[in-house]
Amino acid sequence: MKTRHHAGKELDLCIIPRKRHEGDIVVTTPERHPHPWVNLPFHYVQAVLWELERTGHVIDRAWLDPSDPRDATIVFTNLQALTWDESRGWLAGDYVSGEQGVRTVLADARQLVRKILPSSAEVATAVVRDLGTDPVQLRAYGTRDGLDEQLRAFAL
Repeated sequence: MKTRHHAGKELDLCIIPRKRHEGDIVVTTPERHPHPWVNLPFHYVQAVLWELERTGHVIDRAWLDPSDPRDATIVFTNLQALTWDESRGWLAGDYVSGEQGVRTVLADARQLVRKILPSSAEVATAVVRDLGTDPVQLRAYGTRDGLDEQLRAFAL
């Protein structure tokens, strides 16, 4: 379990969500990864997370995960979860285990949208409609195909 010290207290990175209120909506921010290249998906994942919250989903926690491939996890309060990785895009399933620095395990995982970077609205719609298919690899991680540039654009 990774921890961080803040004001003399040890904090568990995977269960301390960063939240703020914007009107009636609680806005969660995924835990950033300390390595800049692994952190590149941060703004994309944040956009998806915020769209999920805007459409009524309640997020328990979210974080960026290890590399090879880079991925992220969003866990809902009902212990359903989404993972995104740079090889398969968004998967949904039952949260089994995982934390920042440890790859997330989902039971009954299904691929929501057959794109690496679907829009946040496409992801939220797929979650609401409980869409999904058997997961397939859409690209090889580490491929220099413009993904890093696309991820950087979400920060602008």
